Amino acid sequence: MKRKLIQMAGKTIVVSLPSDWVKKYGLKKGEEIDLDEEDRKIILTTKKSISYSSVSIDITSLNFSLIWRYIFAAYIKGADEIKIIYKDKQQKELAQQVADTLIGFALIKEQENSLLFKDVSGESTEFDTILRRVFFMLSTLSQEGLEAIKKRDDSALIELKKKDFKINYLVNFCLRYLNKKGYSDYKKAYMLYSTIRNLEFLGDEYSEFFEKVGKEKIIMGKEFTKILEEVNKMFEDYHKVFYKLEIETSLRIVGYRDTLQAKLEKHSLKASKDELKVVGYLRTIVVVIFNLLEPKLEDIVSS
Repeated sequence: MKRKLIQMAGKTIVVSLPSDWVKKYGLKKGEEIDLDEEDRKIILTTKKSISYSSVSIDITSLNFSLIWRYIFAAYIKGADEIKIIYKDKQQKELAQQVADTLIGFALIKEQENSLLFKDVSGESTEFDTILRRVFFMLSTLSQEGLEAIKKRDDSALIELKKKDFKINYLVNFCLRYLNKKGYSDYKKAYMLYSTIRNLEFLGDEYSEFFEKVGKEKIIMGKEFTKILEEVNKMFEDYHKVFYKLEIETSLRIVGYRDTLQAKLEKHSLKASKDELKVVGYLRTIVVVIFNLLEPKLEDIVSS
């Protein structure tokens, strides 16, 4: 996009802002925006959020899976109001259960066959606080799962699925925040969005792994339990690197990736049939954690 420079009052040079961008953030005459100089670039930013009108979702012909996906999609995109049209009591209860997980939203209007939820949080919820909560809950999920496997507590392993649901709620808030308000360092916004998506996937893999072990009463041998301990240490190291970039810790994560893949390959040759059912989860978790590290390594190169 190009703009011509306009000279005013003999000395001042001005340039017009894109009208779509102005409308998108509802900017008005006299309001302030931030201007930052970066070499040959001038970066303009606004602290205002993207404003969306009410979104209407007709769930009358949708199944359970699509209902929650449609509602979460509207939330993540940044809708400020979500109207849900349902056909029966079962759909109504399901819609309420899903909408109740949307951080900052409340039911403000109920009519025959429709519910209206609205964002009533304002600016009170902090992105960084919620993201730290995501990391904390992932650490808790991985450690509680390991302890339950050691104790052979199948019911506890199955119950861990509920923690994954809570992680997903927090993840959805973070993604919504980035879509509506961006991030203080705009260059990191895309990296953060991708990272948070991968954290959600990591939680899914952990919880599905634990649920599989619990439901099928799989007995994990000591060798695989030790591998899981190392996998968890790998994630804890990534957690540290995310908030404080250190070469030594990053190299340790790379070492974990190489040794864990080799161990999984070796132990798979003599694993029991039950253990083989869950080896794939451990392999995937190792890959996801390593992939989470890569954007941080790019930070090292660019710094």
